[in-house]
Amino acid sequence: SYENRTRLYLDAIRAAQAAVQGEFHIATRINGYDGLPFPWGFGTSEGAAEEDLAEPIRLISTLHKELGVQLINLTIGNPYFNPHINRPYDDGPVPSPEHPLIGVARIVRCTQAIKAAVPGIMMMSSGNSYLRALAPHLAAGMLEGGHADLIGFGRQAFAYPTFARDLLTQGQMQPRACCLSCSKCSELMRGSTAGCPVRDSQVYAPLYTQLRKGVKS
Repeated sequence: SYENRTRLYLDAIRAAQAAVQGEFHIATRINGYDGLPFPWGFGTSEGAAEEDLAEPIRLISTLHKELGVQLINLTIGNPYFNPHINRPYDDGPVPSPEHPLIGVARIVRCTQAIKAAVPGIMMMSSGNSYLRALAPHLAAGMLEGGHADLIGFGRQAFAYPTFARDLLTQGQMQPRACCLSCSKCSELMRGSTAGCPVRDSQVYAPLYTQLRKGVKS
């Protein structure tokens, strides 16, 4: 049942709240859609070809209205089972069965739908790095339209840690500095130190080479 599947998660939030005092804000990263078929996946229903967000909306509404959670980072997919849903890429552990832009659109669609259903909660979006230097345009549209409150960048931050500064000072990202969505950082962080072996090759390329050779440093 929904109650059984969410009990541990909600109990953990309640326990965290009970353990802290004062102005301590609890935020959470939550999956809105697993990308797994019914009945195994969250965010789907029997016969649904794509996401069914009824249960994720119910859960996030409970987090916000009953437990007072003010900020969530929404993600979808499972990086170990269907990474193309979790982080759209050009090159990954397995070939993507869909164009990466379909994955980007899915993440945007889920974020928009949940934000519209629970407008009071602050929403951070995910999966934006695939768009490279075009990502700020999507980010601006999401923010201006009220579909998200914060825009999350993971892979882009590894590859291009000064991207926010460049946006503020130059009005754009530098295409040659952007993440290539090659998945090497995801591969590296599974067995070593997280970073970009392409854009920060002096530091992380040797670690990546060791990892590929099966040598532990």
